[in-house]
Amino acid sequence: MRPVVIHRLRVADALSWSGSLTAEEEARAGRFRFEVDRDRFRAGRGALRHWVGGALGIAPAAVVFLEGTHGKPFVEGAPVFFNLSHSGDWIVLALADAEVGVDVELAREDVDVLEIAKVVFTSRELEELDALEPGGEQRRAFYRLWARKEAVLKAWGTGFSLDAKRVHVGLAPAPLEVSLAGLDAVSVEDVAIDARHAGAVAVVI
Repeated sequence: MRPVVIHRLRVADALSWSGSLTAEEEARAGRFRFEVDRDRFRAGRGALRHWVGGALGIAPAAVVFLEGTHGKPFVEGAPVFFNLSHSGDWIVLALADAEVGVDVELAREDVDVLEIAKVVFTSRELEELDALEPGGEQRRAFYRLWARKEAVLKAWGTGFSLDAKRVHVGLAPAPLEVSLAGLDAVSVEDVAIDARHAGAVAVVI
């Protein structure tokens, strides 16, 4: 895998950087219905400005973000690629020298993971999931697969506009290579967060 810098931080800690947000970003945060979602957005954007600004050698407030076709942020002409994810109490940011995607997922107990798996997992992934002990082991595996798959889709910049069932990640030990016709191959690695979260990062090879 190409060098990737991973930053893991709590939402509450990252809020200290929210002062660098633009008026448009503040307005966007204000459109969230719940305070916890407003805080996650402010913290995530502040962290992004802090670390990307540091990588570019400019002030966080001076970073100008653009968005790709499917909403992935980038800085035009910058020598650094980045991606951010937040879930539960955590924000995870990845910086690399090639297109990168990162995902963190809170393993919720109130989600029917097997029903969701039928919609987004390949037949082989479903077989791997079915072979596991129902309950905790199966749930942890579901979120590991989901984080890996979303990291890949984010590295490609497609998000779920690309049918996730076309992308096989599986439960084999990482790092692993994932490819699809017409798109760059990526290397996928798990990201350790804590017992309640799954994480993964994918970078173009």
